[in-house]
Amino acid sequence: MQDRGRGGAAGAEWPPPEGMTGSGALIRVQASHAADEQYTCLRFAEGKTRPNAWPGRRVERPKPYLENFVLGLVLAAVRLVECEGMAPQDAVRQAEDSAGRSLHRAQRRFLRHAVARWLERDRPKEAPPVIPAPGPWVRMREVDGRTWELTGWGACHHNPGRRLREFSFLCYGSADPRSVPKDRIAIAALAAALGEPARQGAKPWHPYRLLGAEPVDHVRVALTGLHDGSYRLLFEGGPDTVRAYYEEHAEARVKEIVGGGPATPGGSCVGCRRLETCDAPVRLPGLLGIPAGRGPFPLRELSASHLRYYRKCPQMYFSYAQHLPRTREYSPENQLGKAVHAHLEANHRSGLLTPCGGADMPWGDTAWGDGELRMTDEWSRIGSRMLAQHIDMCPLLNDGVTTVLPEPRRAFYDPYAHAVLIVKPDLLYLEHGSWVWRETKTTQSADAWMGRDPFTTDPQLALAVVLLAEGAFGGDPAGSRVELEVLRPDSGDPSYIEPCNEPERVEAARRLVREYVDAWRGDEVFTPRPGAHCRTCPVTEWCASAPEEVRRGRR
Repeated sequence: MQDRGRGGAAGAEWPPPEGMTGSGALIRVQASHAADEQYTCLRFAEGKTRPNAWPGRRVERPKPYLENFVLGLVLAAVRLVECEGMAPQDAVRQAEDSAGRSLHRAQRRFLRHAVARWLERDRPKEAPPVIPAPGPWVRMREVDGRTWELTGWGACHHNPGRRLREFSFLCYGSADPRSVPKDRIAIAALAAALGEPARQGAKPWHPYRLLGAEPVDHVRVALTGLHDGSYRLLFEGGPDTVRAYYEEHAEARVKEIVGGGPATPGGSCVGCRRLETCDAPVRLPGLLGIPAGRGPFPLRELSASHLRYYRKCPQMYFSYAQHLPRTREYSPENQLGKAVHAHLEANHRSGLLTPCGGADMPWGDTAWGDGELRMTDEWSRIGSRMLAQHIDMCPLLNDGVTTVLPEPRRAFYDPYAHAVLIVKPDLLYLEHGSWVWRETKTTQSADAWMGRDPFTTDPQLALAVVLLAEGAFGGDPAGSRVELEVLRPDSGDPSYIEPCNEPERVEAARRLVREYVDAWRGDEVFTPRPGAHCRTCPVTEWCASAPEEVRRGRR
């Protein structure tokens, strides 16, 4: 295939997506595109699948100081061990040296751990033996002057004698088959069944270089968990079975991803090449209290949880942001709170706009909730009593409620802070034309706030106050408010703030947001801050500063 270079005349009949320049003649679909939350934004996905297209207007930002995809280094080290016979510790060292950026100590710990777990993974002894494949499998087709590539990122192994290929997804934690949707499995299976081994082109936006076809009679797709070496087989079958599986589970999804569509702002915004020209994330310069001209900063995602983690310990925040495995993350009290939230969300999602009543709540000793949030015995009784307190505080008791959005995800872009803020209110509802943000907290404490104003001392509530004060959701600001519903087994306390009418409290909320964000925004190394929280921190396993007995206890 002739290479005309980036932005050349090749594929001129296939223009890039709107707002981009270059060419739309090369389409590359990864298995991950079908499943990741970020790809629910079809505008993002459309641009991501065109490697030879780029933004029409670029904003130069510094790169993060620290590596942000340690799984890539895990796979690089594994290939050095399996393909070149290198000792694991030497392979890890070489992978670290090859990284384009510095590694945090937590990442280095995880990298060593993950390589060891991969080499000891519990792939069944009766499974067919395999060896590393020479490269990823890529199914390439020419259709109407466009090049289509279908592939997957993961570990590729084969058994040429048995005409067998095995593709393995990697995950940070334990291998849970429920975490890999069928459309993602189908794309990986089709690339393994019908693709050829390939090498990346001279540039990332060049087509893959195919290394030659080989016969394939059988395909296996697996998932390997790098925290514990767990291995789960997700799919196996011959090429005809693969084709049928793909047509049923992935063909329509691939067309949707490639075809583009409306923007859905959220987690994808940080990695989107079209952020500066997209009108979907609401732009609010100065929202987070960072003045213009202080940067430039690397672009980051931010949430209220991120701010809480960072406040406790910068390394805790970084470990969460990098998706490093967590151990015993939720206490029974946390699980109860999540179960109460899930029950209220299901009630409010009915679309009936009717208030919650006794028939909508569990009572007495009845077990309730689903899956990991199934409440039984004493926790069932405590949670039932908490839910009963909500009946008299249900927002749907209010007149004039016309729209109810349980757990909506919204994104706001602050170009001064170079941050995309992701929020997820427990409930957002429209009342007489004004937006109301409702947060629900569960506690068995008599005074969870210890006499403090929650709207100016809790980062989540303070962010809600600032957003409504900025008119971020539209509507009539005069009636907007942030509500806090505190549920206890024997009582329920409602409180609220009206940003339009309480400027002093709004300013206090802005100060809190600015205080939390300022340190987070200026930090590039995320030094651990040991303390009492180490004993309950879910990511101490990756922390060299936590007491050794704590790390051992969390494993």
